[in-house]
Order: sequence, then C-alpha cells, then structure tokens
Amino acid sequence: MKHITIFFIRRMRLPLMVLLMAYTISITGMVLIPGVEVDGETWRMGFFHAIYFVSFLATTIGLGEIPHPLSDAQRLWVIVSIYISVIAWLYAIGFILSLLQDPKFRRALVRSRFKETVVTMSEQMDKPFYIVCGYGSVGSSLVEMLTEQHIPVVVIDDSQECIDALDMEEYELDVPALCANACDTEVLIDAGLLHSGKGRKQQGGCAGVIALTSSDEVNLKVSIASKILRPDLPVISRAEDVVVEQSMELFGVDHIMDPVDTFANLLALVLYAPPLHLLRDWLTGDPGSDLTDPMYPPNGRWILCGYGRFGREVHERLLKGEQEVTVVEMEPQDVPDNVSLICGAATDLAALNDARIQDADGIVIGTNNDEMNLTIIRAAYLLNPGIFVIVRQNNKDSSRLFANEAIDLLMETSDIIARRIRMLLSTNLLYEFVQHAQRQDSEWANILISRLCAVMEGDPPHLPHLWSMRVTQEKMPGVHEALSMGRDVHLRDLFQDPIKMATSLSCVPLMLVRGELKFYMPDDSMLIESGDRILFCGSKRIEAIMERSCQDIFSLNHLMREDEMPDGYIWRWIQRTRNDKDRRVNPR
Repeated sequence: MKHITIFFIRRMRLPLMVLLMAYTISITGMVLIPGVEVDGETWRMGFFHAIYFVSFLATTIGLGEIPHPLSDAQRLWVIVSIYISVIAWLYAIGFILSLLQDPKFRRALVRSRFKETVVTMSEQMDKPFYIVCGYGSVGSSLVEMLTEQHIPVVVIDDSQECIDALDMEEYELDVPALCANACDTEVLIDAGLLHSGKGRKQQGGCAGVIALTSSDEVNLKVSIASKILRPDLPVISRAEDVVVEQSMELFGVDHIMDPVDTFANLLALVLYAPPLHLLRDWLTGDPGSDLTDPMYPPNGRWILCGYGRFGREVHERLLKGEQEVTVVEMEPQDVPDNVSLICGAATDLAALNDARIQDADGIVIGTNNDEMNLTIIRAAYLLNPGIFVIVRQNNKDSSRLFANEAIDLLMETSDIIARRIRMLLSTNLLYEFVQHAQRQDSEWANILISRLCAVMEGDPPHLPHLWSMRVTQEKMPGVHEALSMGRDVHLRDLFQDPIKMATSLSCVPLMLVRGELKFYMPDDSMLIESGDRILFCGSKRIEAIMERSCQDIFSLNHLMREDEMPDGYIWRWIQRTRNDKDRRVNPR
C-alpha cells in the first residue's frame, strides 16, 4: 500500500498544484479586496473567513454572503473564483479518473491487494500453502487437485487470460493469483516465499514452490531464487532441456519433472507391466472416482507418429520391449538411419498405408498438436478398425474432444505431471511406495490389487483413499500413551473394528517407516513403536474411525481388550509408576 500511495501522489502532483493555485488566488483576492462599510469602517475578510467561503464556494451550489454582504468588487471576484475553482476541480477529477484507468496503477493496485491477501491467508490458515508458477494445462490440473484436498495455493502467471480463467473456476478454496513475471524475485516474495509460518509446526507459511511454466528458463530462475532465499524450502520444477536439469540439480532442486521422460516411462509401464500401471493409476487417481479397468496392449508391430524428443523416448522404450516399430515423420533429417521410417504426414492416408497400418497391432499418436492427433485417430481407425490406439493429449482444453473418440488409452500430459506432484505433496510415503511398486513384478502387483479390491467401497467401487498416520503424542495420543507404559501395540490393533471386535476395518497398511527403515506391506502382527509413520489405503470413513480409536487410551483398551485404565491424572500416574516398577523387577 505504501508504493500505491507514493505512485498516486507522484501522478497527482500537477492536479494538486492546480487546485492549490486556484484556492490560493481565490483566497488571496477575497482577503485583499475591500468589502462594505460597517460602522463607518471598510470591512475586510480575514483568512479564516476567506478559506471557509472559498471552500464551500468551489464545491457546492449556492452560497451565503457571510459574515457581511459582499461589495460589488468582491462579488466580481467571486465570479472569477467560481470559474477558476470549478475548472481546477474538473481537471483534477478528470485526472483521477484517467489515473484509475492507467494500466500501471491498476497493476500496482492489484499487486498490493494480492500481497495483502497472501499475508492474511498466511496468518489465518492452519495449513501451509504452495506457490504455483504457471497456470497452464499442468498448473490448472494441479491447482484443482490440491484445492480438492483443501491444500492452499498461490498462483503466479504472466498471462492475464490464464488469471482470468482461474478467477472463473469454482475451486474448493480461494486461490490468490497475480499476473506477473515469476522470474522477478520481488513477485515471489509478495507471493509469500519468505513466509515461514507460525508456531512450532510452521503452520500457515510457505510449504514449497512449484515451477510449471512452459519456459525452462523461467522455471530455472524461479528455482534458483527459491533455493537461494529459502534453502530449506522444497522446490519442484518442470524442465525438458538436459542442461537446464543439470543446473537445477546444482542448486538442489528437490524434484525435476520432465514431461517427456515421465510420459515415456508411464507408456512403457502400460506396455510391459499392465498390472503395475493399473496399481499406480489406482493409488494416484482422484479418491472417489470410478475405477479404471486393466489395460493389456498387444505385442507385435507398432506405428509411431512423430519423432521429436517425445518420439525418440517412446521409440527407445518400444525397442527395449522387442517391438517392431515403424516411424511416420514429415521431417526425416533428425531420424537415424537404422530407424524404420516412412517420410510423410501421419494425417495422410497414403503415408499410413506405406507404414502398413493394416498389419499393425498398435499405434502411438504423440505429436504436440491435439488437432493433428485427433485427425490421425480417425485416419487410423478408417484403415484398421481393430488397431490399439494410444494417444497423447497436450492441452487440458481438448478433453471433451478426445472423450468423444474411441481411444484405447488416452494419456494427458498435464494430468500425469499433476498426479505425480500431488503424490509428492500429499505424503512422501505414497511417493516412496509407488516408486517401490514400480520396481516389483506383475505377480506382486496382482496380489496387492486383489487386496485393494477387498477394501474398496461404493457400488460400483471407487478409487481408494490414502492417508498416513504418525505415532506421536499430538497425532495418536492413545497409542503413544500405551507405548510409553510399555505395552505391546500391534499394527492390527489400529484398524480393529470397534463395533465388531472379531473383524478388522476395511483398510490395507501399505508401508511403515521407522527411522531409516522401510517396511513395505507390513504384517498385521508387527509391533509399532513411537515415531512410526504408517501409510494406509481404504476410505475416508475408515480413516475417521481409526483416528477416533487412537485418540485416547480407553478406546485403545477397548480394541485391544485390555483392562480399563483408571480415570484421572493421579490414579493414572500411580498405575504408570507401578507398571514401570514391574518392568524393572521382571524384565522381559
């Protein structure tokens, strides 16, 4: 607001001087011009009366001749003063109106309000917020996912159209947004980069920076500024150039998202490990949405449309799976000689015929143009109705168009990147578990899928909900107290049904982390310790039941069928002292 005031005063300098001169001339004239005779003496208006008289003269309609009737000379001067002051005010008001329409002033005003909104959000929100730089296809998908999980977000984008599109969205939370260049360090600071939060848990502060603009250079500058100003802050950045990725690594960027590499790896997972892809899709999808069906692409001969950087990565993955690949590319100068190539546009039926599409088992359509991809889909089905089609969707706005096409597998780049980032932000345990799962075989994935199917709710079943719990005094006081008393608490005790004691709640423990140790798919009989972090899969209803059961020792006693603890602080202290004495006398 300080900068706004200075900007306003600087621009209003001339109109204020004009008003000041008009009032000075009018007041001086009223003081110097003699008035009527009163008691034989000529009356002159004092400065106070002159200021008062000119003040309501210039701003109101009509006036009274006070404190005495005016002389003809004074009345003549009043006429002059009326025109001077009215013209001065019209000039000043017109200048104010033009100033309010000035793009620089409006941008400064918007930025000031944005800064105040971020400060207010930081002070009032209990959850930390993330700064998202870039509101394109990936950024908009990520903001939608985060707000659905009630994670606060601040957005910076240099396109006013993107900011206007954000304002039109109905998100679960209000999203402060600013149209500005994210490379500007002051913009990042105004967005809350230096807000460290309040309290021991750093609530309400900036939790991380996510650079998702379409420019590697901008993403690099944002990452460097964030790591220099807040070295402790997690930074996730998008980059496609190898040199830029290396620069980000030098500054310690925590996670670098390469859309092409991520897409190609996921495609390889679809082709060669369908159960692992299905498992990943279920674990990273939107909880409550419909289940996706398993996908089994054929082995054999494939056609690859486009041989840019994306095409090269996909071609490499296909060859690793010993697939026969034919590339259709308009500009063959960058295609190696050992690649089976058809020179031409993939939208041309003749080029597809030359690639023997009638004999092909599948086609990967991966150009960076959605309209061209849609055209290739129609051409492929026209020549080979039974072909397996995998399509790359570049822009989120094209979703309705692709939804009306008979596509076997649609891979939206923005959704893939947004899911991966959401997985990182929601809980690190999920990211670590998914990374571990992708290194397993299909048999392992099928066993886990069958266990997940047993705990899914809804008719038809919906994607599961994932959550993590930490055995601490703040998060699980009942369990923490039982452990401090020396009692054994098993993993199965946490998800015991409080109503049907003989059954367990519908959830699956996926991972348990104890210090540096990681236990994947831990056994239900495993003893838990203070500080353990556990990843569960189930539903929000099950999570709520488990949280209530772990809040106090009495609920936990009920689940473990233990004797009731004495109520009251003194009696519980006595009981705890006795237990400590028994452990010293009879150590296990």
